[in-house]
Amino acid sequence: MVRLLVVDDFPAIREIIKEYFERLGGGIKVVAEASNGAEALEIAGSVDLDVILMDIRMPVMDGIEATRILKQERKHGARIITYSSYSTDQIEEKALEAGAAIHMVKPFEFHDLYEAVQKTAAPVAS
Repeated sequence: MVRLLVVDDFPAIREIIKEYFERLGGGIKVVAEASNGAEALEIAGSVDLDVILMDIRMPVMDGIEATRILKQERKHGARIITYSSYSTDQIEEKALEAGAAIHMVKPFEFHDLYEAVQKTAAPVAS
């Protein structure tokens, strides 16, 4: 089972992603949600996660800063997929430099999201 944290400041986006994985039933479960990077840091410190799906533009703390803290300072083991509706090479470069495994551009197809999560999922102990 791949344990997923969804981080997005829009509750509707979080709900759509959660419902998609629930309906799919393909071994990916949304175990937590956060509305900004600061909340994601708190959750990541207390919940076992394999993958974090992280929006870039959010209030309080953006996804690039949260990714940088998780990967570079805390050395968190979860793989991070960042996403944004703003498609620039600079945003993707910053996300990857911060520690993201993949950066996606919204809107994305759900099957592409599923494949990205499967591809980046950290090994799960049996």
